[in-house]
Amino acid sequence: LAGLRAAVPRARQHTVADAEQKVLDIIKTVREHGFSALSDLALRFDGVQQLHP
Repeated sequence: LAGLRAAVPRARQHTVADAEQKVLDIIKTVREHGFSALSDLALRFDGVQQLHP
């Protein structure tokens, strides 16, 4: 059983701090790149291409 556990990767435990950092990174990107960043994020997370604000 120990060999199996060592061979099978476990999912990384995500923390609130991890989530908070991701949100802060998204906010920073939107502040720096405006609508272009929002458009990219909409495509990435929602599968929707935004062509105009």
